[in-house]
Amino acid sequence: MKNVFLVFFILCSFSLAAKDYDISNLTNNDGLSNSSINTIFQDSDGILWLGTWDGLNAYNGREFKVNKPDPGNAQTISNNIIREIVEEQKDVLWVATDRGINRLDKRKNTFERFFVEAGDQRVSNEHSFLITKNSSNKIFASIYERGVHYFDARSRQFVNLNVAGNLRIKKIFFDLDDNLWLYTEEKTLLKIVFKKGDSKTPQINLMVEFSHLKNIESVFYHSNNEIWMQISDERIYSYKISEGILTEQTLGTSKIGMIRAIVFNEGYQLWGTANGLYLFDPKSRQLESLLPNISVLSLCAGTQQIIWVGTDMQGVWQLSPSTEKIRSYTASTIPSFARNAVRTFFEDRNHTLWVGTK
Repeated sequence: MKNVFLVFFILCSFSLAAKDYDISNLTNNDGLSNSSINTIFQDSDGILWLGTWDGLNAYNGREFKVNKPDPGNAQTISNNIIREIVEEQKDVLWVATDRGINRLDKRKNTFERFFVEAGDQRVSNEHSFLITKNSSNKIFASIYERGVHYFDARSRQFVNLNVAGNLRIKKIFFDLDDNLWLYTEEKTLLKIVFKKGDSKTPQINLMVEFSHLKNIESVFYHSNNEIWMQISDERIYSYKISEGILTEQTLGTSKIGMIRAIVFNEGYQLWGTANGLYLFDPKSRQLESLLPNISVLSLCAGTQQIIWVGTDMQGVWQLSPSTEKIRSYTASTIPSFARNAVRTFFEDRNHTLWVGTK
């Protein structure tokens, strides 16, 4: 008698956009200073920087180097809670913490601190210091209720842009036209348009409010000049800046919670939420759960097609393209095989492989 089995494979791997990925996990047992990862960034040298609740971690693929403040050394990082990381140029990183902003000279391994006095006296909210850069690599910073500033390389100081009102800003980013977008605690989105002229001394031409949506809960910028937003009722929209087109991304009955991080890749997106990691296909608008029951805080598309997933209390997950060329399916991976001899194969029109055994 012949027995026929449907073959499938699940062993710490999954298919992501037609590629097989292996999954591994790095935690404080592997050298991370803390297993809650607020932000992840890979620099031009390929070093992975992980901003945690207790230290800035540099990972070279083998080991972690941890940066923490030293009260007796003003050239160390100003605070241990890391929020954002931006690369100004090779060997120069900017790091936003819960107490000030830092410029890291990688060659000297020294930090230059900014707005530390503000962190001591006037700014008490978490995630009050924000950083971004424009197409000319000029660094901009937002301080909670203290305005927007740009870094003047000649004076090595931040200059206030005199934005009207004491805005409570939660996120800042530039679009392809070098307009600066501000997402506020009031769940609104503002756009600053700069005057044309000397890029070394930016001057505001006008500031307008984004009127297409209200009650915005999260905002993410896509490098193709789109803004993706989620509002209070969990509906998701994309906005094409150049065309001024707003589109709702209908997900049917899927409820994933509030999105905390997005990676935009060709043909698919990864969404990180408190409920797990999801794969979203913009064309079919299909949603697939990849890492369920993991609270995702941050995402990063790294080199070598590696996806890094920063979590709350579970370290960082590494999703790497599988290096296996040949896979063996045996009784150890598919118990139904037992030790039966394989006699025949058949692939149906759905590309499902059937195996006939003795």
